[in-house]
Amino acid sequence: IIMGMGLPTVAAYIIGAILYVPAMESLGVEPLQAHFFVMYFCILSMVTPPVSLASFAAAGVAKTDAMKTSVVAFGMCAVAFLIPFAFLADKALLFQGSVMQIAIAGVGLLFSTVIWAMGITGFIVRDLNRTERALLLACGAAAMVTQTGSLIWSASIAASVLYVVLHVVFARRNNHHGHGAARGAR
Repeated sequence: IIMGMGLPTVAAYIIGAILYVPAMESLGVEPLQAHFFVMYFCILSMVTPPVSLASFAAAGVAKTDAMKTSVVAFGMCAVAFLIPFAFLADKALLFQGSVMQIAIAGVGLLFSTVIWAMGITGFIVRDLNRTERALLLACGAAAMVTQTGSLIWSASIAASVLYVVLHVVFARRNNHHGHGAARGAR
């Protein structure tokens, strides 16, 4: 992220490919995974404060405060900062593996990003407390950055599904019995 601050994406990637990809390869990371990791973070440098060029350009067009726009963009992209680690954890996300492995990894990543987004926004059917948010963030992150099918991945997915289902069932039950109405979309 820091290497790309203030640089266009292509220039940041060239620097990253020269400096960081060989170091990652020496740690045992496959070349394709290393390049995707570096490229993804070079793209994310465009929305990383304090020098987030895309956010500053958007703020200029919208005639809003550049730093506030940058911070909001950073928050909206929070889940994106974990996805490069998912590339390192599972080659199937880069279409290396069987069709079934690729499908399971893709669905797992999609599911974990939705769980992470629920934790970030703090809302499913009602507002979530800090503990509930932390649970969803931890499960989403754990599922995202571990090997698909591993014990941690499976436990994170199972815990997330169980929590969301129970949360929705209890919220509907409380709403049905008149103990509180679920809020609509924010």
